[in-house]
Amino acid sequence: MTQSFRILDYIHAPCTATELAAFITEAFATATHKDGTEAELVYRLRNDPARALRFPNEFVALDEQTQELVGHVLLSRTTITTAYGDAVGAVLLAPVCVKRERRSRGIGSALIDECIRQCRLANEKWLVVLGDPAYYGRFGFRLFAEYGLTVEGDPSGELLPFSQVLALTDPAEKPELLDKARVDFLMGYAESDTRSVTVTMA
Repeated sequence: MTQSFRILDYIHAPCTATELAAFITEAFATATHKDGTEAELVYRLRNDPARALRFPNEFVALDEQTQELVGHVLLSRTTITTAYGDAVGAVLLAPVCVKRERRSRGIGSALIDECIRQCRLANEKWLVVLGDPAYYGRFGFRLFAEYGLTVEGDPSGELLPFSQVLALTDPAEKPELLDKARVDFLMGYAESDTRSVTVTMA
């Protein structure tokens, strides 16, 4: 039996911030990589003026029949610093989570597709994510290494194999301005927060 769901802007969702935080914590409880602060990270990203976006940037998935919360995703502002020291605006896709019993049923994909759509409507140029390349590659994301990108605050390169970028304008054109550029996922956050940002459960 097909279980249907719908995607809503968070501001129209029939759940409180407390209920959403509890859902995020529960969804990440079964993640392979987690630190237990994912709900706190969402709260901080949502309320950080430096991370704010001027378009819809937080979405939930609801079960059509029960109105139960089954998925969540957040977009926030990040920066790319070019080799010339120029700051280029980009959007961070993270974190993404789906209720354990509803995974692998298209909910995560629908949430990510909506994020990509909103970014394109807002004329954003770059969307970055930390996650499984096999999963995000289906949406057109490419590894940082293909563009000469590195991660700010990751001198060991631990995050590089999972760091990806989606060119929202012309994916066939290599973005030369990104060559030898650095992406600041954290924007001043504690280094431990990277563990929360890297995990996606879709």
